[in-house]
Amino acid sequence: MESPPCIFPFVYKGRSYQSCTTDGWSDGKFWCATTNNYDADKKWKFCQVSGPDPDIESPPCIFPFIYKGKSYSTCTTEGMSDGTHWCATTSTYDVDKKWVYCNVTGPDTSKEGPTCVFPFIYNGMNYSSCTEDGRTDGKLWCATTRNFDADKRWTFCTITKLDCVFPFVFRGKTYHSCTTSGHLDRKLWCPLTSNPETDRKWLLCADSGITQRVD
Repeated sequence: MESPPCIFPFVYKGRSYQSCTTDGWSDGKFWCATTNNYDADKKWKFCQVSGPDPDIESPPCIFPFIYKGKSYSTCTTEGMSDGTHWCATTSTYDVDKKWVYCNVTGPDTSKEGPTCVFPFIYNGMNYSSCTEDGRTDGKLWCATTRNFDADKRWTFCTITKLDCVFPFVFRGKTYHSCTTSGHLDRKLWCPLTSNPETDRKWLLCADSGITQRVD
């Protein structure tokens, strides 16, 4: 019979765990619950040696990360026979072998490299650019569907608040996110100042954030 998968998060002695733990074991072996409440169900299994990163409880995903020579910018099911999503906790899994299961409420795992969708609704408000609202770590994020409140799908933005300046005025129109207006190749761009026509300082954008600086 195939071993049941770890379930994260799970509750053990009233505490929530997001990764394998040695708590309760005097020999230091890592284990996890196979239901979301060990206290109630008493179901568990040992974690494999190459299992989730045990250095800290609930280590964060690091994006992008390298797995088998390929770069990943979101959680993936590659290499997992049970289809569970995971991510590396260092930038190079191939070297460090450190990873963690992705939280159900984490970045959108429905596809590789999900893109931002603007505008999107969060807590009943419309957003036309990446935001840090709802986060305590200051990281910028965006929804990957039109309505985060309904779909709960999102991704981290690679853009930083010190790069693009929103809103900005270009050719008499106010913009709150990247635009293709005025670009011969119809590529998304944003300015570094609120007046790009005068200062001529801007960046090329991608749907999920900035990927290249243009002088």
